[in-house]
Amino acid sequence: MHSSDLLSKAPNASDITNRINCFMRSPAYIVSIMLLTALSNLFSLELVVYSIYALLIAYICILGADLSPMMPIFIFAYISPSRVNNPGRSTASVFSFANGGLYIICLGVIMAACVIYRVVKDRKIIFSQKRQLAVGILILMLSYLTGGIGSSMKMELHLKSALFGFIQGCSIALPYFLFCGGVDWKNTKRNYFFQTALWVGILLLIELGWIYLTGNVIHKDGIIIRTKIYSGWGVCNNIGFMLVMMVPYVFYLATKSSRGWLYCILGSTFMVGIIFSCSRNANLTGLGIFAISVGYMLYRSPDRKKNALALFVYALVVLAVYLIWKEELYQLFEGTIKKGTSTGGRDTIFEEGVELFTMEPLLGNSFYSPGYLPWDFSTSKSFSSFFPPRWHNTFVQLMACCGIFGVAAYLYHRFQTVMLLLRKRNDEKLFIAISILALLVSSMMDCHFFNIGPVLFYSMALAFAENCELCN
Repeated sequence: MHSSDLLSKAPNASDITNRINCFMRSPAYIVSIMLLTALSNLFSLELVVYSIYALLIAYICILGADLSPMMPIFIFAYISPSRVNNPGRSTASVFSFANGGLYIICLGVIMAACVIYRVVKDRKIIFSQKRQLAVGILILMLSYLTGGIGSSMKMELHLKSALFGFIQGCSIALPYFLFCGGVDWKNTKRNYFFQTALWVGILLLIELGWIYLTGNVIHKDGIIIRTKIYSGWGVCNNIGFMLVMMVPYVFYLATKSSRGWLYCILGSTFMVGIIFSCSRNANLTGLGIFAISVGYMLYRSPDRKKNALALFVYALVVLAVYLIWKEELYQLFEGTIKKGTSTGGRDTIFEEGVELFTMEPLLGNSFYSPGYLPWDFSTSKSFSSFFPPRWHNTFVQLMACCGIFGVAAYLYHRFQTVMLLLRKRNDEKLFIAISILALLVSSMMDCHFFNIGPVLFYSMALAFAENCELCN
């Protein structure tokens, strides 16, 4: 064969780009991002993995067919920090400025520049369509920025509060605006986002198992030490809740797949993982969300008999394990069981938050409220100085920090999301609504709506819900 024939058969740059872009739309790509994230979380390879994330985002923004491959990166990056590099517990964390923080900031600047380049190059990302939730999201973001204005705080704290509010606002606004216009929805599979959620849940199970294996979680007397259940990105409440948020997406896949029984087993295993997170809030919310997801799945699934049988067999196995090792399991979860219905001091937190609201009812006292401070998981002063402890309830948080304006903005945003999810209902929207319900209910006793990771995922879910009818 002549060399000219070889050259004519060699793939050109366009062919290679098309193959890469096709791969980035596949479940295999999502699994690849998950495995990368696992390396970061389990083996403290954050700097290596973040560098790969940066390269991927640069490729997506410069040569990608659309921005959909950024969706998995957004949420997996949040759950990638390892236990030893938890910035709230270790001053030697790679997130500290001297140990890698500067490098991470540089990567962030590069990624931001790439995204701006794509937005400028492809103006339809911003101007392609009328976004149904745009007004409510922007008003909510404005209420975060104005929180505390007019109070007696020093200017330094006003500026810091505005910066923190800007970050909180961006966690809702950025994914929604970016993906509504930046994703080629007509060439996106309806289950792409749901597949992402599935592998997020699987990774959370892996991370939780690793914590139990390496974190000395179980005391020598056989009792789980709840305070030792934490990763680099959150404590037991965060891990448990993120699993709760993924449960409806797995049962959507059970509804639509010919192998629904397998997804039923996975969804049930997620529920077991939630129990082992030892988060009472996640346990209670998770049981409700699990029941609603299973009920709707059985109502809609064409293979409901197979799926019901899989759930029944799984329940029998769980029941058998409980009956055989009942005493050991009681001892294992003794610390959580003894807490019972205790609020963990939240009633005092709520009272103090409402009192701060009465001091500055219009725009609140900012995110760095004076006087009483809620419980803070962090032992690092530098971390807490920027990420303030929060009020463990969405409405108390908004009242204390952003006043009446914040509460009104949130209620308007909530009205818009309810209308979006109820209008032209389909299975995709309804399972997304169940996941959002988990966020809203859990946030009545915790601060999940003001944690960046859950809200990033929530924002992407809203973008998907608004555009899922266009998907193939």
